[in-house]
Amino acid sequence: QGMREAKACEFIKKRLLEDGYTTPLVADIHFTPKVALVAAEFVDKIRVNPGNFTDGRKSFDTIDKLSDDDVKQAQAQIE
Repeated sequence: QGMREAKACEFIKKRLLEDGYTTPLVADIHFTPKVALVAAEFVDKIRVNPGNFTDGRKSFDTIDKLSDDDVKQAQAQIE
C-alpha cells in the first residue's frame, strides 16, 4: 500500500462509475496515514486500524469537536 496505489483510487472509482457500478468503494489502509488521507479523497469510505499508528511516528489529526454543520455535511455525503 503506497502512494501510487492511493492515487490509482481516483481512476478506479472513475472507471467503475463510467461502467455503471455504484457500489461504494472502500479502502482498507494500514500503517501509512498520508496514504490513507490521499485514498480518502477518492473512495466512499476508508477503514484504518488505529492500533497500527500507536508507535508515535504515525498519526492522524484529531477531531475534538464537530459542529452541527459538520455533522449535517457528513450525513449528506453518506446519503
